[in-house]
Amino acid sequence: PTLTNGVKLIASVLEDESMHQQVYRNSQQNTNAIISPGDDHEQHEVQFGVDATRLEDYFEPNSVDRIIFNFPHWRGKSNHRHNRLLVKEFLSSSAKVLSKNGEIHVALLNGQGGWEESSLEDWKRTWTVPMFANEAGLLLDRVKLFNVDYNLSSYRGSDRPFSKSQIPRRYVFQQSNGLDQSIQEKYQMSTRHELRLELDRSILQAKGYSVDDLTEGNLILNLLQSKLQSGIRAEMPLREVIPLQHVNPGNDYSPESELLVCLMVYSGESQPMTQELGNQIRARLEDLVDEQLGLKIHKRNYQVSRAFPHKFLEGLLQVVIASHDS
Repeated sequence: PTLTNGVKLIASVLEDESMHQQVYRNSQQNTNAIISPGDDHEQHEVQFGVDATRLEDYFEPNSVDRIIFNFPHWRGKSNHRHNRLLVKEFLSSSAKVLSKNGEIHVALLNGQGGWEESSLEDWKRTWTVPMFANEAGLLLDRVKLFNVDYNLSSYRGSDRPFSKSQIPRRYVFQQSNGLDQSIQEKYQMSTRHELRLELDRSILQAKGYSVDDLTEGNLILNLLQSKLQSGIRAEMPLREVIPLQHVNPGNDYSPESELLVCLMVYSGESQPMTQELGNQIRARLEDLVDEQLGLKIHKRNYQVSRAFPHKFLEGLLQVVIASHDS
C-alpha cells in the first residue's frame, strides 16, 4: 500500500500464519501486498499471533501513533458481555502503547458503539465503548461515518462476509494528556447523582446563608467549583424542594420540614470521566456541605451513575420532569 512518506504500517492478526492461511483464501496475497515496498519506500510489516488485548507485549510504551481496529468481535455468537470485555481490554492495552498525540480508530456497526443511539436506555443495550475508553484514560474526540472500501471477509473467525445494514461509524479516541482544549460537549462523558439536603433555616442563618441561596442561587456549585479538578465541569440542571413527610411518611416530620433534591452532573471536558472519579467528586461535595453548611445529607455515600454520553442528558431530564409531573 502507498502511505505518506515516513509512515510505517504494521498489520496484525490474532491467528498464527499457518492458521490464517488455512482460514482466509487471500491471506498470502494480502501479506505480499503489504510487505512489498511501495512508492513510499517504507518496508511495512505483517505480524501474526498478535493479541489486541495485550499490545504492550509486542510494542514499547508510547511507540505507536495510530491504532486501527476495524469491527472488533469475539469469535462466538453475538454476546454483549464478551464483546464489551474485548473492547475494554483492547482500549486499556492500546492506551499503554499509544503516543501522546496518537489516535485510536475503532470501526463499529450500529448498535455496538453506543454514541449514535438516541436515548440513555438504548445506550445501555450497546457495548458502551466510550465509557471503556474513558476508563482507560482516553477521550472520544470524534465519530464519523466509515465507508468500507474493502472486502469484509471475516465473520466470527471464518472467511465469509458479514452484513452491515447501515453505514458503520469510526470512533476516534485520543490520550487525554494529548489534548490542548476541551472536546465537544456531545462527545463528553458524564456521571450523575442526587444530592439530598434537609433544609434547616436556623442552621443556614447561623452560617450566614439563606434557603434561597440553595434553592435559587449557585451556592452548591460555587462550593464545589473551588475543589473541582481542571478539565471537569459540574452542573445542577434540576433541583426540587419536597416536603419531608412525602419522602418519609412513616417518620415524625413537621409539615414545615423540607428536603432539597439536586441533580448533580459531572462531565469530562478535557479529562476522562468515570464512575470512580464521579464518586470522588460526590464525596468531596458532601464533605463541603458538611463543613460549610452543616446540613443533614440524606442518602449519603450513594454511588453515582456509570458514565454515559452527555448528549443523552436532555432526554434524561425530560423523563425525570415527566415522572415528577405525573
